[in-house]
Amino acid sequence: MRQEWFAEVQKLMFLITATGGYETFPDITEAALKIVEERHQQKLSGGRRKRILQSLRELPPFPDVRPALQRLRSQGAHLIVLTSSREKAAKEAIESARLSELFDDVLSAEKIKRLKPAPEAYRMAAKKSGVKPS
Repeated sequence: MRQEWFAEVQKLMFLITATGGYETFPDITEAALKIVEERHQQKLSGGRRKRILQSLRELPPFPDVRPALQRLRSQGAHLIVLTSSREKAAKEAIESARLSELFDDVLSAEKIKRLKPAPEAYRMAAKKSGVKPS
């Protein structure tokens, strides 16, 4: 059900962003969880709901992630994370995955109140990184 839940998160995030709206990522993840609960006619306890929402901060990386990031770093790439999550949550997830030393910065699209895939999020990341959007 985690895949179904995250697919619902993405649908809500894209819909809200495409229509020019804004909601925080935690609010979107919680709304998506409620949708999945209703779809399956299940009601989660407060503790279980909290553990599920917290699980986004503890996802393990795919096996090829570390070698790919290390290769990019060895070639001089400046690596940042651009996320729709809150900055603190993203940093916790990266630390939990033991990847934090491979990134130069973590940027949250929430700072500009336009979540990915809104172009403003990517422009913000380019500006903060000192690169042209192209």
